[in-house]
Amino acid sequence: QNQNIGEIRRKYASANNCVNLSSSKTTVGMILDGCTAVFVVPGSPAFKPMSGNMVMKNDEIMLVDGAPATKDNIVTLLRGSDDIGGVVNLHVRRALDGDIEIVQLVRESVVKVAQAKDLYMAVSTHTHTHTHTHT
Repeated sequence: QNQNIGEIRRKYASANNCVNLSSSKTTVGMILDGCTAVFVVPGSPAFKPMSGNMVMKNDEIMLVDGAPATKDNIVTLLRGSDDIGGVVNLHVRRALDGDIEIVQLVRESVVKVAQAKDLYMAVSTHTHTHTHTHT
């Protein structure tokens, strides 16, 4: 189940899998496969929530502001009002133990989170060998 950064980047490069679609002003900093987090941008709202514990790889988003999340509506639900500083409440099923936890995030600028992601990807690619895996 381990994948290196290059594989993650290739697999999830498509905007369809990314919460920060180009039409959005805000993001919470997760790359999703359906409703499952496959990557959380270090320093992003999902990485440092207002309350609750950070979203982790393979956690599943069950509810967004009380609405059931599906692969078809999750991006719209997470975007919400698309206001920087807007608060979003998630019910997250933890991959580790199956517990459901409420996590409160504050939407941030797509540009700010994208810069953090790009920096992380550049540093990870530069400092790790291609055989190194991340969990």
